[in-house]
Amino acid sequence: MSALIEAGNALLDLLYPPKCYLCGQVGEFVCEDCVAAWPRPEEPRCPRCGEPLPIGSCGWCRDGIAPLAAAAFPYAYAEGVREVVHLLKYRGKRRVAAPMSAAMVRTAWDTPAFRGVDAIVPVGLHPRRIRQRGFNQSEWLAEEMSVLMNVPLGMWSIRTRHTRPQVGLSALERKENMRGAFAATPEAAGRRILLVDDVSTTGATAREAARELRDAGAHWVGLITFARDL
Repeated sequence: MSALIEAGNALLDLLYPPKCYLCGQVGEFVCEDCVAAWPRPEEPRCPRCGEPLPIGSCGWCRDGIAPLAAAAFPYAYAEGVREVVHLLKYRGKRRVAAPMSAAMVRTAWDTPAFRGVDAIVPVGLHPRRIRQRGFNQSEWLAEEMSVLMNVPLGMWSIRTRHTRPQVGLSALERKENMRGAFAATPEAAGRRILLVDDVSTTGATAREAARELRDAGAHWVGLITFARDL
C-alpha cells in the first residue's frame, strides 16, 4: 500500500507542477514561508525533555520521564504544524516527511544528550493500523533521519497489541491504554537508540516503547518527535 501511495504521488508530480500542500505556492511541496511560520515552543525549555518551563517544575519531568533518558522536539503542535502532521499521517503525503525530518535532525544535533546514538528506531505501529493506513508515518520520518544523520535504521520496536486512539484520553488513560502494547527485538541490546515518532503529548506511547527496548537490553533510549502537544 505504501508503494502504491508513493507511485500515485509521483504520477501526480509528472502531471502537475509541485505546489505547497499548505498554502498553494508553486515550487515546493512545503514552501519555505510555511516552514518559517511553524510555531516553536516558548523559551526557556527543560534541558532533559524540551518542555517549556513554567514557574515551578517541568510538566513532563515532574513524575520522571524514565525509561526515556531524554526527549526533544522542534515544534509545538499548533496551527501549521498540525496541518503538516495530518498531511503525513492521514493523507499519506510522504514528501512532507523531508522538511519534517530535517527539522528533527537539526534538533537532534543541537541536543547534547543525543550525541553518540548508534541506531534510529521508529515507534512501532500495529499491523491492523498499518493495513488501514497503508504505512507507518514514524517509519517514514525515521528513514529520512537515518539518511541525513548517517545512523543505521533499526525496526526493533513492534506494536503487539491494537490499542484505541490516544486522542481524547487523560494522561492516566493514555498510560493504561499503552501498557503492554509493545515488544522489542534482540537487536536493540547494547545500543544507544533514538526513538522516533511524529507527535508526543504525555509521552505514554514512547515510554512504553522505550521500556520494551530497555528490557531487550538497549543501553540508552531517547525520544525525538516533530512536535509536542503542549
